[in-house]
Amino acid sequence: MDKVSIIIPVYNVEQYLEQCIDSIINQTYKNIEVLLIDDGSTDNSGKICERYEKEYGHIKVIHQINGGLCAARNTGLDNSTGKYICFIDSDDYIEKEYVEKLYHEVKLYDLDIAYCNFRLFEDNKELGKKEKQYLLTREEITGLQYQILRFKNNDWDCQVWVGMYKKEFLLKNNLSFYKEDRLLYEDILFTNKSLLKAERVKFISYYGYNYRNRWQDSLCRQKLNEWTIKSYYNIMNEFIDLYNNSASKEEKSIIGQTLYKVLTSLLESIYYCDEINKSQYYKMVSNTKIKKILRENINSKKDLMKCIIFNINLKLYYEIFGLKQRIVS
Repeated sequence: MDKVSIIIPVYNVEQYLEQCIDSIINQTYKNIEVLLIDDGSTDNSGKICERYEKEYGHIKVIHQINGGLCAARNTGLDNSTGKYICFIDSDDYIEKEYVEKLYHEVKLYDLDIAYCNFRLFEDNKELGKKEKQYLLTREEITGLQYQILRFKNNDWDCQVWVGMYKKEFLLKNNLSFYKEDRLLYEDILFTNKSLLKAERVKFISYYGYNYRNRWQDSLCRQKLNEWTIKSYYNIMNEFIDLYNNSASKEEKSIIGQTLYKVLTSLLESIYYCDEINKSQYYKMVSNTKIKKILRENINSKKDLMKCIIFNINLKLYYEIFGLKQRIVS
């Protein structure tokens, strides 16, 4: 059996950490190394990690100065020795057959990436599951084909923690997490870049991952701020570079559609930010090279209309968006 490295970034999650680690210790698949990356925790998370390291030989703890989720995951990648990689968030937990089922798929089909489904929960209460029958295929498909299936079904899930990755594939394609700065929504870049490079991908309809909904304290759900806008802006520019460096028409189409999703999230973030900063953000978005890309790659009539309005006049776009918000509210 091949070794599987499980990378867990840890930052101030003492309330949930034991459940996460216990779910990994109790896996039916046993050839596992666990990398706990303590990203400068100020609570008891670091001590909890050390206690598990002393008790279990296959657990390794790395303490580092707080650098954010991307930096912690990259540290895990750099120190991993397994043939396959899984990313688990430290406030979540996995079902006992999670690793075994994903490993079975990557070995059977010689996959670059295997994905499964997840369950959303809060305080042990299930909040919902999302069926993805449209991703089920008899054989493996390319990452580009996988992307096409997702976009046809309006699936914008980009989580890295519902999959198993072949490490050789990641190294060969220089795939890691964003290194230039701290970044929110880092999964958007990693997942989409990985799928653009993957030659063999498969999805299984197995709910092996349990994602904890932390509405009150999640960074992603706090009041939108400059960091949120900067993150979307950096991600958008990364996709613009990807688009310009791609020679494939199908690939350009997928990148263009991804870019549209990122742009709309960025525009919404700007809409809800404070009035003092809005003008500088308007200018920032208006100066991007995105308009031509959108005109050439948006297929939905509704989305195309929004892009046309954005191209004509950004203030008009916001007036329409604002009216929509008032009607909904």
